Amino acid sequence: MIHTGIGPAQVNGLLTALNIPPVSTRTLQARQNEMGLAVESVAEESMQECLEEEIQETVKYDISHSLNLLTMYIYNQYME
Repeated sequence: MIHTGIGPAQVNGLLTALNIPPVSTRTLQARQNEMGLAVESVAEESMQECLEEEIQETVKYDISHSLNLLTMYIYNQYME
């Protein structure tokens, strides 16, 4: 609820529109806290995977770029 900008009143309004009984604020906050930990855990794993992928791509680019520079240098040495 925190990240969507809605509070208990809006959640219960939605539940009522769906013909679902309202839930207490205390229950909503408890579920929100439980979900927050799970969401943080998934986000942390996702960020770690992205970081590792970024490192791999950077290393590949650096090697490729270095080889290109070396090739150009050698080519220029032989062409002179």
